[in-house]
Amino acid sequence: MLVHSLAILLAILSSPGSSTPAPGNSASGSPAPGNPGTPADAQAQPGERPHFETAEQLLEALERADADIRTFRSEIAYDRRMTLQGDIQVRYGHLYFDARRTDPRTQATLRTFGIHFHTLIFDDQYREEPQTWVFNGEWLVEKRPREKQYIARQIAEPGSGIDPLRLGEGPLPIPIGQKKDDILARYEARLLPVGDGFDPEDETTIAYADFVRSRDAQQIMLTPRDASRDADDFRHIRLWYAFDAEGRLLPILSRTLDRKGDEVFVQLYSIVVNQPLPEGATEIEPPPDAKETGWDVQIERRIVDRESRDAGSRRTEESP
Repeated sequence: MLVHSLAILLAILSSPGSSTPAPGNSASGSPAPGNPGTPADAQAQPGERPHFETAEQLLEALERADADIRTFRSEIAYDRRMTLQGDIQVRYGHLYFDARRTDPRTQATLRTFGIHFHTLIFDDQYREEPQTWVFNGEWLVEKRPREKQYIARQIAEPGSGIDPLRLGEGPLPIPIGQKKDDILARYEARLLPVGDGFDPEDETTIAYADFVRSRDAQQIMLTPRDASRDADDFRHIRLWYAFDAEGRLLPILSRTLDRKGDEVFVQLYSIVVNQPLPEGATEIEPPPDAKETGWDVQIERRIVDRESRDAGSRRTEESP
């Protein structure tokens, strides 16, 4: 679930953002000034109020919304609700997104992100539990310092031209930041009222509902079409977007419901665009002293090629 939710998270990073409050904090801050453009434009015009009439208009805007992003960093809340167990787990940390490099073999932009969790809330208890996920375009790396565990999964061949985050090409397909027609071929898309889907009697989601309303956000819901339903892990994906003071369309919240009935909220706040990232934010190498300090290092290959992508990825594993 975490891997797929991170893919959705990268999806909502298709547009830049500005500072927003964390869940559970006061959402009384004023919404960004009304700077929308026409519904089909990702860049808003000063003095106008953001509004899209149809899901197609929003998707068209999102095709171009990431044009000026080079770096993106924010704080993150990852809120997982497991229906069968009745558990709620919330992780807090930082997210770093880097799109400054291109693949010299294909000239495609390399989309790299790192997520560094530091705190877990479970059973109303706070505890430090560091955990890092990094994706560099070829490798998805998981690091758990407390358990001294490092897992690297190769999911694309270098120079293959395969994008594992693209619909139909890899194991981590994302529905946003791609062509509208590609998304609509796989998902039914609907604009919904900003507060749709929130139960006013559910205290655990009131802060989220207040937050998106305070930002004058618009909600889009994606539901897998019949032809792709068996290959999709989600029953539906809800995404909320709003314009910032510079007129950029920005993501503020995602909410996914999987086939088991589990829900995940992902919220970004304290967002900074196109500023330097901390050193090592998207580093995928294991600790230099991993062997000496007893780390369990695992290397897996889940390569996607053009012949097998329609049938899914093939997997081989090799020892570290």
